Amino acid sequence: FHIISHQKLRYCNCEFCHAYLTSSWRTNFVNLSDWYAHLLRLSPTSTIKVHVLNNVITANPENVEHMLKTRFHNYPKGKQFSVILGDLLGRGIFNSDGDTWRFQRKLASLELGSVSVRVFAHEIVKTEIETRLFPVLTSFSSDSGSVLDLQDVFRRFAFDTISKLSFGFDPDCLQVPFPTSEFAVAFDTASLLSAKRALAPFPLLW
Repeated sequence: FHIISHQKLRYCNCEFCHAYLTSSWRTNFVNLSDWYAHLLRLSPTSTIKVHVLNNVITANPENVEHMLKTRFHNYPKGKQFSVILGDLLGRGIFNSDGDTWRFQRKLASLELGSVSVRVFAHEIVKTEIETRLFPVLTSFSSDSGSVLDLQDVFRRFAFDTISKLSFGFDPDCLQVPFPTSEFAVAFDTASLLSAKRALAPFPLLW
């Protein structure tokens, strides 16, 4: 789903806002995304609004296409979004708007579109699959009494691949017996703290 955020906060006592402010949604859901997904499934338009955050949340394909393609320039991320993720993402392409975003997008397009980068990415993914992913899956498939958490395996696979491609660093997460990577833990912690910022009604609660 996609979220449109506005900066102004307001008080509201509707069912959604009350559940958000009191955190009563946690009774039935592990995280905010699951709660949002539940509300969107119940909505006839696949769109809801959390008034206290002044956020519109939609899973309607036509709305998403309108925001991300047809009228993309009308829906900047905004200062609130940039502040929440600023410590994690800085002022990169994922956390910028306007001319800064356009400039970084052009640079990224030139880099990612080059043959050398595509070959490099292909080799990283191929090596990760052949030397780590397949051996892990094979070793567990031969043991009928073992249990393998595929979500964790593919998360480790993705993190290894992205880290090698983006940072030139191999966290080596997809090695049995699945070691704990300090880099992965730090990244998860930073992501969690950023997500908690988004949950707080006011920045003072950060």
